[in-house]
Amino acid sequence: MVEPVRFESSFKQMVLNKAIEPDVDIVVEIGPHSALAGPIRQCLADTSLKRHGITYASCLQRGKDAVQTAQSLAATLFERGCALKTARINFPAGDSSCHIISNLPSYPWTIPRGSGSNPE
Repeated sequence: MVEPVRFESSFKQMVLNKAIEPDVDIVVEIGPHSALAGPIRQCLADTSLKRHGITYASCLQRGKDAVQTAQSLAATLFERGCALKTARINFPAGDSSCHIISNLPSYPWTIPRGSGSNPE
């Protein structure tokens, strides 16, 4: 970490790849709670990229249910013409006999609903 991060120039190079037309039409952030949404949207609003209509999407968003945000991402990808194999998304191991485990212990920082207290 001895050099400054050149996010904007790196992002533009990734998207345009030294071409006049972009190599991508959608940027999907796979990471914790759309942490780069602001910087990415600022880059996409720049005149050199704005005219290409590149979409930004994230798989997770803070304060929203992960299933809903993943489904929203899938819908966005579908709208953009991406082929989706929902069986592979829902059953990546190819086994539709999977079941949900609902009795896992809570994380220590989980706040009971309605308690209004902050974890320490």
